Amino acid sequence: MNQIAIQEVRPWERPFWSPVSAKIPIFIYLILIHLSALCGFILYPIPPLKIFVVSLVLMSLGGLGTSV
Repeated sequence: MNQIAIQEVRPWERPFWSPVSAKIPIFIYLILIHLSALCGFILYPIPPLKIFVVSLVLMSLGGLGTSV
């Protein structure tokens, strides 16, 4: 067996952070999304308490609707 076939047979030996070559664009996209969320968290000011509470309520209702 060549090295690629052996790696496909035993994927548990591949590091968890190393994506399969066909999924590298998806991996990069996920990293960019999280980095942009971190930048938004740092650069934008904290909203007033009223807006924050309303957004938490809407977020929990959306999560409830998704799980139901």
